[in-house]
Amino acid sequence: SQCPVGTARTGTLLTLGFEDGLPAGSHNLDGRWAVHAPGDAAAGTRTLTSSVASGGAPAHFSPAPLKAPTGRTYLSFDVRGTYKEKAAIFYVNDRAWSLTPRGPGQENVWYTTGALDVTEAVNESRSNTVELGFVNDPTYASMSGQSRFEVDDVQLYQCAPTASKTTGDYNGDGLADVVAVDDAGLLWLWRGTGGGR
Repeated sequence: SQCPVGTARTGTLLTLGFEDGLPAGSHNLDGRWAVHAPGDAAAGTRTLTSSVASGGAPAHFSPAPLKAPTGRTYLSFDVRGTYKEKAAIFYVNDRAWSLTPRGPGQENVWYTTGALDVTEAVNESRSNTVELGFVNDPTYASMSGQSRFEVDDVQLYQCAPTASKTTGDYNGDGLADVVAVDDAGLLWLWRGTGGGR
């Protein structure tokens, strides 16, 4: 999993590859998420998969809640499927996001979400825990046919700023920046591009 420019990974809170089945303490509320070996998992040999027929009730899965960390927290996972707009959902505590469907012919191609900053969702927890989950909900999407949603290589981790070795680097990307204060007292940052401009 990648951290944003100028930061480095400082800790791993959760890794789910599903090689040993569903993790202990996880919630598969309706039993419609299963671990299977498709032969082309994104990482390892097994994935977490849900297939729900149109008109079916949503399928929910979440691992056991974790103690909420301090600092910047990121989530990444690999995903593929035949889900429609607003049918494939992931959530962290009380915040939820839907995944954009893949184009025709791309439903079986894995893609990685990248480093999703979920710090605000983590910090809003009243119970000082992190609850992460996936929902396959074709009813919300008003779709016909099956909604298939596959997940693999789920990682919840932390990144922290790294010390730059470049003089004048204020954003941690390794390039010198320009900083100035205007007459109104506002601080301005012009990020270096490495091209001398």
